[in-house]
Amino acid sequence: MLWSSWELARDYGVTDYDGRRPDWGRHKIDWSVLPSEWIDLFRTGTGLEIKWLTTLAARTRKFKAKIPS
Repeated sequence: MLWSSWELARDYGVTDYDGRRPDWGRHKIDWSVLPSEWIDLFRTGTGLEIKWLTTLAARTRKFKAKIPS
């Protein structure tokens, strides 16, 4: 399974040092107020992350195939 830090904090009752529990999964971005250059950076960054995760998944599948059943 894959969990976010905010999900684990919620499930286990963990807070930041100041008692807050930010939940970035509920964060809403008002894209209309951001410069187009920033939106391009977000788009590029998320594209790179997807590419990296796809590569990681492929490598993991190859490794898993080598594990004896």
